[in-house]
Amino acid sequence: MANGNEIIQQVIGVQANGQPSSVTETLTLTQLTNFEGSTSIVTAQSVTSSTVLVSSGMSVNLISGATYVFDLYVSVTNGSAGGLKLAFGGTATATSISADTWAYNTTTLAAQGVITSLASNLVAYTGSVTTVNITGTIQCSGSGTFNLSFAQNVSNATATTLNVGSNFWVDRLS
Repeated sequence: MANGNEIIQQVIGVQANGQPSSVTETLTLTQLTNFEGSTSIVTAQSVTSSTVLVSSGMSVNLISGATYVFDLYVSVTNGSAGGLKLAFGGTATATSISADTWAYNTTTLAAQGVITSLASNLVAYTGSVTTVNITGTIQCSGSGTFNLSFAQNVSNATATTLNVGSNFWVDRLS
């Protein structure tokens, strides 16, 4: 009997001898129980002529001793001369972190990377970027904030902007 978290699917087919056959499958939906939350950019954030990292405004609180999985989508508008630099910031400390980054100029992969340290740049690219996807895990050894910081990769008068709709999603695994 279904309890509201199940999907019951019945597949009806024909056997080799021409007789009808049916298979019933029951799938149970899994609900995220440790969802820590998400944050997004509601007002575009821009930097001009600066390679110094600043907070994007997207920040999530982490607790010591917990392991998290995270996913970020960043929409970007920038001039190719200034490019984009992204890194994690905040006050949380990590025992370990692993993040994969893919930066695109429309549909072309412009930059790709992996980090294993909070001190590493996620993206440091001089060229046009339209979207960035970042996914990974962090094991937190000290409670605090975990945020995305950004700047231009090369100082330029044309603004580098993180657009409305960029978002940061975090789920606690343990």
